[in-house]
Amino acid sequence: MVEIARTLQAQSEIIILDEANSALTQHETERLFEIIRHLRDQGITIFYVSHRLEEVFTIADRITVLRDGRYQGTWRTTETTIPQVVEAMIGRRLEEAFPNRPPSRQRLKCCSKSAILGQGKVGPVSFQVRAGEILGFAGLEGSGVESVFRVLFGLDPLSAGEVIYGDQSRHVRSPAEAIKLAGASFRPTAASRA
Repeated sequence: MVEIARTLQAQSEIIILDEANSALTQHETERLFEIIRHLRDQGITIFYVSHRLEEVFTIADRITVLRDGRYQGTWRTTETTIPQVVEAMIGRRLEEAFPNRPPSRQRLKCCSKSAILGQGKVGPVSFQVRAGEILGFAGLEGSGVESVFRVLFGLDPLSAGEVIYGDQSRHVRSPAEAIKLAGASFRPTAASRA
């Protein structure tokens, strides 16, 4: 809200909001949308960047999709649907977004049954990543995500649990060692399931 006020103080005619409500509550988001609509009605142009498609359809007049930095198209929100926008975003039909894959070998596994991982109080933490997978972590600043990655990268010591690179349980002591182990874990190993 303060940033929007600063923009209005500068008498801006165009405002770009990038994930403006990522740390806002539902009530705060509704208030933000009221302000955005009010600004629109005053003739101010708003670019609203978001991955939350329901919100985009709620607030926007038109939707533009970029994929890998390339323009995919622009549609009026009244003339398209969320599945059509998702198809433009991922480059294939939504039914094909998550094709079935055979089980693959484990690359990295992290388990901590206690509430301490590294120097921060994080946990219990348990996850694994296999070849050909992408694992995403989400959390606001201070949520513990950074602490987990500091342990994985060897910046902080692992104080509870274990990290398994490929098929080796290791306490990584430096980023160089983490890089070496990550590279080693890309060699074929026996498939395992957790």
